[in-house]
Amino acid sequence: MSKADVPATVQKWLESVDLDIVQNDYSSSFSGGMKRRLSLAIATVGDAPVVVLDEPTTGMDPVSRRFVWKHITEIKSDRVILLTTHAMEEADLLSDQVAILNEGNLVAYGTPLELKSKYGSAIQFSLITEKEKVGDVEESIKEKFSDAMSWINITSGQSGYITLTIRR
Repeated sequence: MSKADVPATVQKWLESVDLDIVQNDYSSSFSGGMKRRLSLAIATVGDAPVVVLDEPTTGMDPVSRRFVWKHITEIKSDRVILLTTHAMEEADLLSDQVAILNEGNLVAYGTPLELKSKYGSAIQFSLITEKEKVGDVEESIKEKFSDAMSWINITSGQSGYITLTIRR
């Protein structure tokens, strides 16, 4: 990038990983999570076509993880990001394609939705309603999803809890 673009880019990246408020502090004073966010910002500055991130959110608190996820989502459109993680939530949220390895062997590959459809339930919702309205809610679900009921399972009891599983 050109020298003229550096200040604006640095500011943008620091804001993206929530470090703009400490931008004048020495990184040696940062917590471990702050150092990891700074490392992510540095690794993604510029227009590198491929970025490798090895467990970028390990050990981070939930708020810091969200900033990292937001940053990765914002930069991934024009590049390949190879991300390793043990957190399936993270892989699901950030990945277009997921490869699952077991003892160094590829055991599954596909989009997050494909993998969840094949190996688990794709999407599951828990609904809570008044006990006497369980039947009405079930009928409403069936009406709204009438064209897709072969992919949907509704489980309910008399207590007001309904579980809606969409397999595809």
